[in-house]
Amino acid sequence: MKGSALESRGYAVKSKGLNLIVLAGLASVALFLGIVMSAQNIMEYRKKKNWISDKLADSAKIEEIAESTSKIDAALARLEADYGKETEGLPEIAADAAVAAEVSFGERDPALKDWHIQKANVVIENSPAAAVARFIAESEKQRPPWRVSACELRALEGMPGAVRATISMKALRK
Repeated sequence: MKGSALESRGYAVKSKGLNLIVLAGLASVALFLGIVMSAQNIMEYRKKKNWISDKLADSAKIEEIAESTSKIDAALARLEADYGKETEGLPEIAADAAVAAEVSFGERDPALKDWHIQKANVVIENSPAAAVARFIAESEKQRPPWRVSACELRALEGMPGAVRATISMKALRK
């Protein structure tokens, strides 16, 4: 028996031509799959590139915030070192300045960590203007200082140099 089983049944097999057709078909399928995979990889690359760019931008922002936070922590440490101890209160300062002051403390607005902004209203009756000025100057020498946010002076009739002072103040307190 010469040939193969196909030849014995009357089929003429051209093995070289069939192999070339099969190979060309396989090459075409491989080329098509390669093009599809390349297009898919390009689209995936673009997505990942944008995602990585976003993450790099986020990372830069986080580093900026961390640097800012470390600066704030350093400033807070200096604040603690310079101003952490309790200072004289407004009533004591008024007594030292020889003014009769009525001090009322108002709101305490939160500031940093354990610190807040203390508001106070001071009413000084029948005192010399120089004594009121001395009170304000001594208040502002405190560490942290009391700052005048509003001040009203009214001259008293028949009493030269005497005033009625209404002073609103703020200070950073622990």
